[in-house]
Amino acid sequence: MISAEPMWQHLVSVNLDPTLHHVVDERVRTVDASPTDVTYRLVANFGNYALVVYTAPPSTVGLVPLVPVTAGGGYTALQVLTVGVSAPPRAAFDRPRDGFLAALPGGPYAAASVARSPDQSSYKLYASNDTIVVVVLTPRPAVLPSTASSQPQTAARSLIETTDTSIAVENTPNGSIVVGVLGPKVHRDLIISLIDWELLERRLGEVSS
Repeated sequence: MISAEPMWQHLVSVNLDPTLHHVVDERVRTVDASPTDVTYRLVANFGNYALVVYTAPPSTVGLVPLVPVTAGGGYTALQVLTVGVSAPPRAAFDRPRDGFLAALPGGPYAAASVARSPDQSSYKLYASNDTIVVVVLTPRPAVLPSTASSQPQTAARSLIETTDTSIAVENTPNGSIVVGVLGPKVHRDLIISLIDWELLERRLGEVSS
């Protein structure tokens, strides 16, 4: 029984591009019969693939990865990852498996993952009562949107900041790595700083080989 509504219910909602909206709604309907209750919280479109994070009352968080349709344009949605946040946080920090140098603020986290999807990518979704974390490893390079306010971190790594959201992106010879975080800025900043890029680069090599 949830003692209070999740804090992410107060995060900003975002609108989906019409090219994504119908595809995502249809895919979400396979796991949620009432897509009208869905609120989209994060949309990241990197040209070669896209990610949509949504929430649904009272405590569901979902991730929908999308890949381009080879003929005719548009996108097709892959499997949907969902988690339910069934209890208020019992600890200040938690360490999701793989990908981070230390325990993360905002835990504990419920988790769902796909180690190797049909498109040879790895998707992980972590959610607590106030923070949502997405980790994606894919052989597809990430093309940063021209409209994105990205901050170069290294020659291959960038950080995109929007309201309530931080998205770290790195392109490597094996593909790209994306870590998206929704939640309080103090949590987002710390989580981004704790990304274990070397480990994620090795994992990407294993997934895409």
